[in-house]
Amino acid sequence: MKAIAQLVLLWAFLTAVRAFYVQQAAGGTVHYVSQTGSVTSPYTNWATAASDIQSAVNACSDSDTVLITNGTYKLSSRIVINQPITLQSVNG
Repeated sequence: MKAIAQLVLLWAFLTAVRAFYVQQAAGGTVHYVSQTGSVTSPYTNWATAASDIQSAVNACSDSDTVLITNGTYKLSSRIVINQPITLQSVNG
């Protein structure tokens, strides 16, 4: 059980480091999408992440990034992107 907890902590740390570098490379704000966030706009960390991709896209400005964690996200319609942003999975 201790090994699992250590792996979870390592995964969280590596995810945070990756998000930091994504933000630095893009030059804008990172907006997060996760099935476990509190859905608090503008979704700028995992704790307040959007639960759907379109909400995070809607919160973006030019050069922002939408970072999506693992999961299955059901779409009720197409995702509409009207500005230059980066849409990226946590795992690439």
